[in-house]
Amino acid sequence: MERLTFNQICRVEPKLWDLFNEAVEIRCNRGKRFYPDTVWYDRLKPKLVDLVGFMAKGEGLIKSCEAYDVAYSEILNALKGRG
Repeated sequence: MERLTFNQICRVEPKLWDLFNEAVEIRCNRGKRFYPDTVWYDRLKPKLVDLVGFMAKGEGLIKSCEAYDVAYSEILNALKGRG
Protein backbone atom coordinates (compact mmCIF):
# COMPACT_ATOMS: atom_id res chain seq x y z
CA MET A 1 0.00 0.00 0.00
CA GLU A 2 1.30 3.44 -0.91
CA ARG A 3 1.80 6.11 1.69
CA LEU A 4 -0.84 8.82 1.84
CA THR A 5 0.15 12.21 0.53
CA PHE A 6 -0.77 15.58 1.94
CA ASN A 7 -2.67 16.36 -1.28
CA GLN A 8 -4.80 13.22 -0.89
CA ILE A 9 -5.63 14.13 2.69
CA CYS A 10 -6.48 17.71 1.72
CA ARG A 11 -8.95 16.44 -0.90
CA VAL A 12 -10.86 14.87 1.98
CA GLU A 13 -10.37 17.81 4.37
CA PRO A 14 -9.64 21.04 2.43
CA LYS A 15 -9.29 23.06 5.65
CA LEU A 16 -5.85 21.47 6.02
CA TRP A 17 -4.68 23.66 3.12
CA ASP A 18 -5.84 26.70 5.09
CA LEU A 19 -3.82 25.53 8.08
CA PHE A 20 -0.78 24.89 5.88
CA ASN A 21 -1.06 28.38 4.39
CA GLU A 22 -1.45 29.87 7.86
CA ALA A 23 1.81 28.19 8.90
CA VAL A 24 3.61 29.59 5.84
CA GLU A 25 2.22 33.07 6.50
CA ILE A 26 3.32 32.98 10.13
CA ARG A 27 6.82 31.91 9.08
CA CYS A 28 7.05 34.62 6.42
CA ASN A 29 5.89 37.36 8.80
CA ARG A 30 7.86 36.27 11.83
CA GLY A 31 9.73 38.73 13.95
CA LYS A 32 13.10 38.38 15.60
CA ARG A 33 11.57 36.49 18.51
CA PHE A 34 9.97 33.68 16.57
CA TYR A 35 9.50 30.46 18.49
CA PRO A 36 7.98 27.95 16.07
CA ASP A 37 7.34 25.31 18.73
CA THR A 38 5.30 27.77 20.78
CA VAL A 39 3.28 28.80 17.73
CA TRP A 40 2.82 25.14 16.84
CA TYR A 41 1.53 23.97 20.20
CA ASP A 42 -0.47 27.08 21.11
CA ARG A 43 -2.01 27.96 17.76
CA LEU A 44 -1.71 25.40 14.99
CA LYS A 45 -1.77 21.94 16.57
CA PRO A 46 -5.12 22.53 18.34
CA LYS A 47 -6.63 23.27 14.92
CA LEU A 48 -4.95 20.24 13.38
CA VAL A 49 -6.43 17.74 15.83
CA ASP A 50 -9.94 18.92 14.94
CA LEU A 51 -9.29 18.23 11.26
CA VAL A 52 -7.32 14.98 11.13
CA GLY A 53 -6.61 11.98 13.36
CA PHE A 54 -8.63 10.16 16.01
CA MET A 55 -10.25 13.34 17.30
CA ALA A 56 -11.22 14.64 13.86
CA LYS A 57 -14.85 15.28 13.14
CA GLY A 58 -14.66 13.62 9.71
CA GLU A 59 -14.89 9.98 8.72
CA GLY A 60 -12.74 7.42 6.93
CA LEU A 61 -9.06 7.99 6.17
CA ILE A 62 -9.08 11.43 7.80
CA LYS A 63 -9.27 9.67 11.19
CA SER A 64 -6.22 7.47 10.55
CA CYS A 65 -2.87 7.72 12.31
CA GLU A 66 -1.14 7.89 8.95
CA ALA A 67 -3.22 10.88 7.82
CA TYR A 68 -2.45 12.63 11.11
CA ASP A 69 1.28 11.94 10.82
CA VAL A 70 1.47 13.20 7.24
CA ALA A 71 -0.53 16.37 7.95
CA TYR A 72 1.41 17.03 11.17
CA SER A 73 4.76 16.76 9.38
CA GLU A 74 3.77 18.86 6.37
CA ILE A 75 2.31 21.73 8.38
CA LEU A 76 5.07 21.77 11.01
CA ASN A 77 7.70 21.74 8.26
CA ALA A 78 5.93 24.66 6.56
CA LEU A 79 6.05 26.58 9.82
CA LYS A 80 9.74 25.85 10.33
CA GLY A 81 10.67 26.47 6.69
CA ARG A 82 11.67 22.90 5.91
CA GLY A 83 10.62 20.89 2.98
